[in-house]
Amino acid sequence: MRRFRLIGLILTIAVAAGTGIFFLVGFLTYGTIQSSGSHTYAPLIARSPEPILIRTDIGNINVRYNTSATQYVMKVDYDISMSGTYMIGKSISSFFLIEWDNITSQPTEKTSFLLSIKPGVNLDPSNWFSIKRITINVTLRTDIIYQIEEYATTGNIVNDIPTGVNIEDLTLETTTGNSITTLEEASIGSILADATTGGLSIYGKKSNFTSITAEATTGNLRLNFSNCFLNGDITAEVTTGWLTFNSYNARCSSVVSWDLTTTTGNLNSNIIQYVDMGGNVDGIWVVTTGNINLDYIDGLSTVGATFTASTSTGSFNPVSSGGFDTPTFDNFRTSDYSTANYTFNLDLTSTTGNININGQSF
Repeated sequence: MRRFRLIGLILTIAVAAGTGIFFLVGFLTYGTIQSSGSHTYAPLIARSPEPILIRTDIGNINVRYNTSATQYVMKVDYDISMSGTYMIGKSISSFFLIEWDNITSQPTEKTSFLLSIKPGVNLDPSNWFSIKRITINVTLRTDIIYQIEEYATTGNIVNDIPTGVNIEDLTLETTTGNSITTLEEASIGSILADATTGGLSIYGKKSNFTSITAEATTGNLRLNFSNCFLNGDITAEVTTGWLTFNSYNARCSSVVSWDLTTTTGNLNSNIIQYVDMGGNVDGIWVVTTGNINLDYIDGLSTVGATFTASTSTGSFNPVSSGGFDTPTFDNFRTSDYSTANYTFNLDLTSTTGNININGQSF
């Protein structure tokens, strides 16, 4: 018995000593490594659309546009910094692989910037306790139409799309991080956005959209449109999190669909309409566990709305602040619905939760 205790004591001392040496050496080899660089793509003739791809395993992607004339079609500035133990003798190239491809002999070839973690890095103790700061800034031209793909595994994506910019397609994907896209007086053909863990937001002001598909697995999803031409379908889905959808003075030229879904979480919406729409809006809104909270206002006799509600465990709570017919157990509509030129037609379903509507129509 004493022998086993002695062996156990020796092993404990050895482990403690080894751990102490590990952290002591780590402290003595603590350091910071950095790398930054810039790549530009300047073809003799720009394609239309110009396809580009930005992908990073870790770090933030910021896309902005030139404020003055530039020769290049695309510029990528990157900055990488790592601080931690066991950094002596290491460089950024010990951990990351940077790939820049601006060979575009074929029309479909994408100009791409890729930042990936090298295989085996997760076994390196200098990576375990390191603090990483990585930023990829992409500058594009306002006078060129792009097809843009952006992927961030761990990090955020920010797109700031200014006046006059025209994008054919925008694809956004984050695994762990937030995605924010802002458009002001811009035009975009389609948006395909996906967030696994983190928030996803799209803000449009006086902009044109053809179609939007947005999905958040764990996190909140926010869509906010003000005085926008939404001439295509909107599909938004949240698995765990809240979905917020706000529309102010939407316009379209044909019938469009706004289909919104949450599995666990509330669906909150404000629809305010003071201008003619140009087409009807249909929609199916489904919440499995959570409430649907909708505030609706229109200020025109040419615009009407009807809301059909279905609940399994919960209640339908319509409130008229003026201009709505007396609600039935499953329907709530404006008094001018049958004579309106343009209408909102929304089917609302909540399995476990309430449907709350506050409506006002002039």
